[in-house]
Amino acid sequence: MSAGPGSTRGSGSFVDSLVSDLEPVRPIRLARMITLALVVEAAVVLLVAWLLGVRVVEAERLHDPAFVGLLAALALGAGASAAAMTALSIPGRDVPASSRIGLVALPLVLAVVVAVFSPWGGTWKGFFAVLIEGFGCTRTTLLVATPAWIAGLLMMRRLGPLDAASVGLFCASTALLAAALVVQMGCAQCDSWHIALAHYLPVALAASVAALLSPLLLRSPPR
Repeated sequence: MSAGPGSTRGSGSFVDSLVSDLEPVRPIRLARMITLALVVEAAVVLLVAWLLGVRVVEAERLHDPAFVGLLAALALGAGASAAAMTALSIPGRDVPASSRIGLVALPLVLAVVVAVFSPWGGTWKGFFAVLIEGFGCTRTTLLVATPAWIAGLLMMRRLGPLDAASVGLFCASTALLAAALVVQMGCAQCDSWHIALAHYLPVALAASVAALLSPLLLRSPPR
C-alpha cells in the first residue's frame, strides 16, 4: 500500500519546517582564525598599555641576546597559546597534551631560568619583599591583559567551544604573555628576581584563575 500525494506533501512540509531556520555553514579556516585571534588580542594589549602610559624604556637592551631571547620566548608562547585556544574552540579539534603542558609551564620555566642564571644580576631581598616592590609591574600586566582576554573569549565563543576551561586558559595565556612582553619593554628594572617573581610568576597564577572564570563568558550568546 503506497502513500498518496497528500502524505508526500505533508512529509515535505514537515521537513521544510525543520530546516527553515538553518543557515549555510562556512568552513573555518584555522590558520586565518589563529592569526585573527592573535592580532586582536595583541592590538588590545598594545592599546590598553598605551592608555595606561606604558612606554619603551632603555631600548638599547635589544642589543642584548639574552633579553631578545626572553622577548622571543614570550612572543612565541603568545602565538602558540593563540593557536591552542583557537583549535580547542572548534569541536572535533584537539591540542596534544605535551603542547598544553609546555604552554602552561612556560611562564614558570622562564621565571626559573631567569632566577637561576641571573643574566642581569639580582639581589635576593626575600620573597615577599620582591613581590611588594614589583607589585606595580604585576598589576600593570594584569590590567593590560584582562581586556584582551575578554576580547579573545568573545571571539572564541562564536566557534562553539566544548572545553571552556581549556579555551579560557590559553586565551588568558595569549593575553598575559603578550602583556608580559609589553611590560618587560616598559620596565626599567633588570633585577633577575624582580623579573622572575613580579613579571612571570603572576602570569601562571592569573592564567589558572582565568581558566576557572572563563566558562561564564564562553556561554553561547542568545539567538
